[in-house]
Amino acid sequence: MIQFTFAEEEHRLRPREHPRSGTQFIPTAPSTKAKLLKEASGRKGPSRIFDEISEDVGSVLDCEQSADLPRDSKQVINARQRSQNKAYEKEFASLLDRSKNDKALRNLQWTAAPRVEYFIDEQVDDIIRECCRPNSSRILSIDTTFNVGNFYVTTTMYQSEKIISKRTAKPANLPGPAMFHTTKTQRDYLFFAHTILESNYALERIAFVGGDRDKVQSFFLKPLKGCTFLPCKKHVEDDITRKIADLGLNSIKCELLQDVFGDERKKERGIIDIDTEEFLAKVESVSSKWDKIEQDVTGKTPEFYRYFQRNIQDEMMNGMLLPVRRRAGLKDEFFYNNVQESSNFIYTKVKLRR
Repeated sequence: MIQFTFAEEEHRLRPREHPRSGTQFIPTAPSTKAKLLKEASGRKGPSRIFDEISEDVGSVLDCEQSADLPRDSKQVINARQRSQNKAYEKEFASLLDRSKNDKALRNLQWTAAPRVEYFIDEQVDDIIRECCRPNSSRILSIDTTFNVGNFYVTTTMYQSEKIISKRTAKPANLPGPAMFHTTKTQRDYLFFAHTILESNYALERIAFVGGDRDKVQSFFLKPLKGCTFLPCKKHVEDDITRKIADLGLNSIKCELLQDVFGDERKKERGIIDIDTEEFLAKVESVSSKWDKIEQDVTGKTPEFYRYFQRNIQDEMMNGMLLPVRRRAGLKDEFFYNNVQESSNFIYTKVKLRR
């Protein structure tokens, strides 16, 4: 028997109800909620946290009161979300405070998804001087880095004649504007481009942008006028290699890749090393060979040529053929997104051109 005494007028007792659903529930004790928040900020999984806290208070059979028990693992998940939200709010407040005094932080947005850009006016002036002149052969490269935290970092680099690498005797690659963002959408890359352009619309005349073949990232180029995109050779080759494996053509992989990229050891040129006018005719002429050797290997309807035509041909013709590479100052070399001398933005052996 349980007897209730009232300090004031007696009234009917009812279980606690959820304000929206009306579902009855037993409120969780404040001490248990505090434990949930503390444990949820760590690396343990929700089920493990639920079990350990339940055992600490004596589990269902031996606990002093039901309120000491967490309801279920979903409550742990909710606690983890609240913990993350508090961390984001703290970071947001810190970033807001810093942006008031740091002019390099540009266009901070927190909704619908947090993003901000970081660059200084001198970087913009350099890019205009190096990449936006008539007949410029300097490349602005863009790359999105993963696994740096709960966000993405999209960086840019540009070649500067002011600093010459002692090792290569070429203009060094210097860091350009960067964007920190929590989603990876078309809007993020349009935001990146437009924010840079707002600082100086002369950047619309960037002649060459190099990067990987990410379709979402390609929206960075949309606001630029007359810009030529240079795909990273490694990314293109990796994509073709993956398709060859998917089609079960590993036994003829070397032959297919040599037809496309040539063979440096044998000093043989591929279809990527010919003039633009000859390219389509060369691809058409090699298609019958590809279809035949693929059918001999798999016994199925050939697919590699159609894949190449639909997914590789246009990008290669517009941004990878020999005439395009020479206009971009690459001579007979290819564009690679991760250049050795600038992978960490560290330059140890440079001299200033007078």
